[in-house]
Amino acid sequence: MGALAVLSSMACSANHSLEQARADRAEKATGDIVIAMVWNQAPGTTLYDEGAAMAVAEINARGGIWGRKLRMTIHSNVPPAKEHAVARAIAADPNVVAVIGHPASGTAIPISLTYQKAGLLFIATGATSPNLTNHDFSYVFRNIPSDRLTGKVLAEFSVAQGFKKMVVIDDESEYGVTLARIFVENAAEGGIDIVLRKSYFPWQTDFSFMLHDIKQHGGDAVFLGGSVPQAAEVLKQARQMGVTIPFIGGDGLDEHALWEIAGSAAEGTIVATIFDPDDADPVTRTFVTHFQDRYGIVPEVWAALGYDAICLLEDAFLRANSTVPVVVASFLRFIEDRRSVMGTYSFSKKGDIVGKQFFFKVVRNGEFAYFRPVNAQISE
Repeated sequence: MGALAVLSSMACSANHSLEQARADRAEKATGDIVIAMVWNQAPGTTLYDEGAAMAVAEINARGGIWGRKLRMTIHSNVPPAKEHAVARAIAADPNVVAVIGHPASGTAIPISLTYQKAGLLFIATGATSPNLTNHDFSYVFRNIPSDRLTGKVLAEFSVAQGFKKMVVIDDESEYGVTLARIFVENAAEGGIDIVLRKSYFPWQTDFSFMLHDIKQHGGDAVFLGGSVPQAAEVLKQARQMGVTIPFIGGDGLDEHALWEIAGSAAEGTIVATIFDPDDADPVTRTFVTHFQDRYGIVPEVWAALGYDAICLLEDAFLRANSTVPVVVASFLRFIEDRRSVMGTYSFSKKGDIVGKQFFFKVVRNGEFAYFRPVNAQISE
């Protein structure tokens, strides 16, 4: 046997031992149930931390799960370059039974392999690339729709808005490229003519050449496959250069930082989202009220996703009557019509959520205003 084969065999053996050690520890544990949260943005940029923390506090105030408290280890503002190291450290701790977070597809996809090999339940929140769940991993899930659904619903919305000619740009990231590609495919099916296709780089700060081309080609709207803060800078420079047509995008634009950075240039930007804080559903109303009481601010989609991820784990632990990751994962995969603060959804066998309603909102007077009525529910 060659040296590489020996090393590979040793690595597989180590991973299996860690997976087994975690399962054994979870089966016998009587203390705190440990969950790790990894987020690559600073506190205050989104309200994800607050949503997850509130869910943990509420569960513990009710007595925890079977009398055991939830304990969340928080890793916030983790730079993408350090996410793998953080993930490896979490995976090496056999006391951790689940991880939530890792919002960027570009890092979440390779990190999912680390958690899979370590036998660690992973609920990705924000990682929307279809590639995350294309590997048939048994421990990997997400509680946000994939780009396959978001791109489709954005295209159908654009058709309904009467857009005939559109420009499509992306930020060369896993997220931006994938969402833009899926949007283009579905927009073409709906009869929209894509008059210009451009990209910009993650390190770029001057978008004048791209924006000049957009202004020259015109169109009814620009699809932006990118994320704040860079996407907000694109908007700001676009308006400065006289590009007046509206921009439309997905969850990468779904942050209050969009207008905090772009200012009045963000006005008219349309965003697809999966959370409406004014939804009349009692579950949503209770969440919004409690969040406002606790933090003094209306929760946004990231607060709802963080809260939902923890509540989803609680639900799965109780259904499985266990915290052993492989047991919990098997129950998660067959959850149907689960009521949450974001409405009702089910899981596919791949670990994707399905049946989730989308909402649309537009930046108006420095805040998001929702389109009424809204009712877009897309299935793959």
